Amino acid sequence: RAGQAVLAAERSDAPAALFRSQGGSALEVVTPADGGILGSGVQDLALSPDGQRLYVASTSLGYVTVLDAATLRPLGQLDGGGSPTAVVLSPDGQTAYVCDRKGRVDRFDTATFLRAGTLALPEPPLHAALSPDGKRLFVQLARGVLIHDTDAMSPAAPE
Repeated sequence: RAGQAVLAAERSDAPAALFRSQGGSALEVVTPADGGILGSGVQDLALSPDGQRLYVASTSLGYVTVLDAATLRPLGQLDGGGSPTAVVLSPDGQTAYVCDRKGRVDRFDTATFLRAGTLALPEPPLHAALSPDGKRLFVQLARGVLIHDTDAMSPAAPE
């Protein structure tokens, strides 16, 4: 949405590249000011509901990089101390849920970038989605889907 652009990333172990298309034009490679800020192994992208922030889950960095969607300058990171595979944002953009290969989903406050809760899972999550009201988290596992009330997540435990 930033400037009505489409942002995409290749999901691979190669150094990450972002691609942008303005108004239906051909894709162009865009490079953040700090090219290493994305790492490699980009697994997922999420754009905040207001279109101002881009969240990039990178397994090589071990955290989700938060970028200004227009300038691609880094704003912060959501660091759960693991290997993020997916990120989903609440409808109001105030909360991010990060799936991690360690077998959990971490909840972050997007204003402070601090972890605010954890949901332990029986196996590593593949992806997640939220209900339109943000009250239910749907977590895709290899053997099914887990549905969890977002208000019932455990407080964040120290690493």
